[in-house]
Amino acid sequence: MSFEILTLWEIMSKFCVWHLVKLLQHIHEHREAIQKLATDPDHRDERMPEEIAEHHLSGIMRTAHEISQEIRLQSTNDLVWEGGGTFWMKYKVGITWQEAYYELDVLRRAIEADLQWKTFAFVPPQNAELLDQMAHHWNDIWKVIPDAKPDCEEALHCYALERNTAAVFHSMRAAEHGLRKLSKRLRVKVFDKGKQHPVELATWNKVITEINNKIAAIRLLPMSQKRQQQLELYSDAGQHCLFMKDIWRNDISHAKKPHKATEALAAVERVKDFLQFLAKHLRN
Repeated sequence: MSFEILTLWEIMSKFCVWHLVKLLQHIHEHREAIQKLATDPDHRDERMPEEIAEHHLSGIMRTAHEISQEIRLQSTNDLVWEGGGTFWMKYKVGITWQEAYYELDVLRRAIEADLQWKTFAFVPPQNAELLDQMAHHWNDIWKVIPDAKPDCEEALHCYALERNTAAVFHSMRAAEHGLRKLSKRLRVKVFDKGKQHPVELATWNKVITEINNKIAAIRLLPMSQKRQQQLELYSDAGQHCLFMKDIWRNDISHAKKPHKATEALAAVERVKDFLQFLAKHLRN
């Protein structure tokens, strides 16, 4: 099963919780029903009559097998699968009262042990709300900057699960896709030791410096409405980049202190604002 965000109701449905509760209850009830004969020295080693064994055991094993297949309970399946499960084999060749009593307890313990391996993370409601609204707030961004989508999603998932430093890390990676988009629009070229360097491999400092150089070049153009619009657009975008670099990018690159939830949320929101800004103005 892959990573999923589920509601409690969806977990109960997907992992057969109601059926598991009923199954465990039936195991308890049928153990109690045969306990007297199973613990009586005069009867415990007698084989259960076929119809009684079927009444007490067949339905339980069948249900346990179906559930174990559905939600992958390996130890449980090893006991009850038709054709080789240890409990099933004893039942087929003839099982004593004591064996049935014991095997029902083993089955219960196997179910409980298997369930110990099914772990879930709780997402606080306010964090889950961000995930529920993800498409609404981010789809317009991803249409224009599709490469940013995986890191945007990771940032939100990390924040929802309170992995705050990881949320900031992925936010900065998402912002970097926006930075590349802006660099491409401005036809930024980055040089290292006199040779042109791919923008994707350059540091934020170098890219932002070259963006500022492009903005400075625009300032030298003759006054016009187009020049003014370009200056406002690219200057605002450059300020976004510089702010994120100074506040988060530098920290996340140098393993300093862990980030708090408020800092992680601020980073996610700031990057969203930055990418929304770019998506709006760099659509074409």
